[in-house]
Amino acid sequence: SLLVYDDSDWSIPKSMATPTIISNELGFARWRALYESRQDCQEDNCFTVNLEAVRPGLPGSSDENVRWNMRTLHLMSRAGFLILELEPSIQRDTSEDTEASSTSIHATLATVRVRLLREDHLLPDAWEEAISNSRERTLESGRRNLQLMQQMLVHHREVSETLAELYRSRSPQWPVEVTRVCGGCPVDRSAEFRDNYYHVPAASPIHRITMVEVDNWMVRFPHLDPRYVPVFYAPQEQKAELLRLLSWLVAECNVQEICTARDSWIANTPEGRHLYKRAPSGVVIHRSHHELENEPYTPLARVTIFESQVTDTQIELARLVHRPMHIVLYPLQTHDPNHPSRCLIDTATNSARLEQLHAVIHQ
Repeated sequence: SLLVYDDSDWSIPKSMATPTIISNELGFARWRALYESRQDCQEDNCFTVNLEAVRPGLPGSSDENVRWNMRTLHLMSRAGFLILELEPSIQRDTSEDTEASSTSIHATLATVRVRLLREDHLLPDAWEEAISNSRERTLESGRRNLQLMQQMLVHHREVSETLAELYRSRSPQWPVEVTRVCGGCPVDRSAEFRDNYYHVPAASPIHRITMVEVDNWMVRFPHLDPRYVPVFYAPQEQKAELLRLLSWLVAECNVQEICTARDSWIANTPEGRHLYKRAPSGVVIHRSHHELENEPYTPLARVTIFESQVTDTQIELARLVHRPMHIVLYPLQTHDPNHPSRCLIDTATNSARLEQLHAVIHQ
């Protein structure tokens, strides 16, 4: 990276290090307006809020009003009052009436869910104490970051030492220790010896995982264990059926990971790339066959698609992928690695043909 600056530029990072944070009085008024706009969710202690809620004293909502409401919610989240959850609004009505009903595009992009952690969120004294502490921590963090930048640029502190301090976290739940690795910054460039030894960081445990719901799959295919389902098809003749299957799996079975060859039409055409629009989460990750040998476990439902000749190694690696749901599509003529004279479709168990799945889903 190349950083070019003038002494007069310091006003910019100083301004960024001391952000304008809403006052306790206005923040509390905004929170009351947001809380009064709540609509209960199906889960206990959870509700949605209207980002366009207007505090007393304002004539109406605006894009800036929505931004300040979001800042208020973030401030309360940092203060420990609540947990924020955002659900992207994938299927939006783009008619003129819908656009006219909202003053901010931010309010149409996501639904904001709130989970309360404290019962005293409507008590001014408790609100003021907690928010004041959170505000001071935010400002202190900004001052610290500005100081680190000044030490590196003005006082020529070693870059990796600066970055290690910046990204280190001493959180009891998620502690992160950063190893210094010098890439030849100005401080060390002329040094005779550099410490290039790198410590691989230890992975922190994941405490909360939302498990994939496979109910829709089991209703239609109770005889097929979703953890590994070989599906056989004709790649050239059944593209339309394959796309419809993928759309259904993404929309109804929460499939969020699709693995194909790098040059696959699924990975390189709008029909495949836009599958994320069908996902309730708005996210579909595209993976490559080249990653099969280094396959990490994630709690995501997955579809692996082979469109041409499949090697014995790829078949074995696909079997070893551990997912709550894993649908693997093989060409009809794929050979069984354990029986070279036979096709995999003749020996596979817990399997189906694409047209069979298609007939059940769209009956």
